[in-house]
Amino acid sequence: MVAEFLCEVRPDFRVSDRLGAQMGWAAKDHQACLAYLLRDIQYATNNGSEQALRRCVVFRKVTNCFRSERGATFYANVKSVLETTRRRGIGILPAIRHTLNGTPLPVAT
Repeated sequence: MVAEFLCEVRPDFRVSDRLGAQMGWAAKDHQACLAYLLRDIQYATNNGSEQALRRCVVFRKVTNCFRSERGATFYANVKSVLETTRRRGIGILPAIRHTLNGTPLPVAT
């Protein structure tokens, strides 16, 4: 389609959304559209958080929700501590001890 539209014309610089068919048509350089780059960066930032929530959503659907607000809060707190320990590379038992003692979790080195 790009070849059909541009024929033999090769612009010095081309801005596109990084679609494979559009790459390589500039004579000198190619610039990805900044709006698309921003979207991709936001997706990469949010993707980890969304993946962490996915297990909680599946659990809630399988168990047909929680029976009480207290149970839901307890589950959310436990999952938060466990997910933080997993991401920081900390053992579960030391993390539970830190949490019960009211001390912050250490940051992984």
